[in-house]
Amino acid sequence: MFLWVYLLSIVCVLYVFLRLASNRSSQIGTAGRGGPTGLADAQSARVVNIGLYCLSNGSPYSSQRLQQFFDGKDLAFDGEKGIYQRVNSKDQVVFTLASASEPGHLNLTEDSVDGLAILMSSDDMQSPADAFDQLLVFLHEFTTEFGGSLLDVTRQPLTQSLCQSYREQLLACEANQ
Repeated sequence: MFLWVYLLSIVCVLYVFLRLASNRSSQIGTAGRGGPTGLADAQSARVVNIGLYCLSNGSPYSSQRLQQFFDGKDLAFDGEKGIYQRVNSKDQVVFTLASASEPGHLNLTEDSVDGLAILMSSDDMQSPADAFDQLLVFLHEFTTEFGGSLLDVTRQPLTQSLCQSYREQLLACEANQ
């Protein structure tokens, strides 16, 4: 049973990443659904999915230090899926952290981790723009503590304009609720 749940969670994570990467690369510069970032545009936004990476610059992240940092940031570990999550007071997942290496299981009993995959979805979230702000604060604190490069789902450097685009789409989600 555990293996089935584990494999299903891996498939779900990979599906989200591949779908975002496919949408982004095939629809860059187009108007309407898909927009310039590969996500739903501000007019029709109902759900916005964001995938990011934080990859170490050179030496991998120490698993022991990661675990201490995550525990200090009130992230909950889901042992079944092998992921960390920030959960709000309404028990909604704000964002999810997984390993950037396949299969995505964040095993902190190993010595090191090369990078993190960060997922966020506005689905069923009351204030997705606020959740995105929380994610950005977390990522700032993480990169200040550990270093590393923040990348979008296509593994290009995360830019301020892309963050602003995500934020606008998330605000549109709030307006459409």
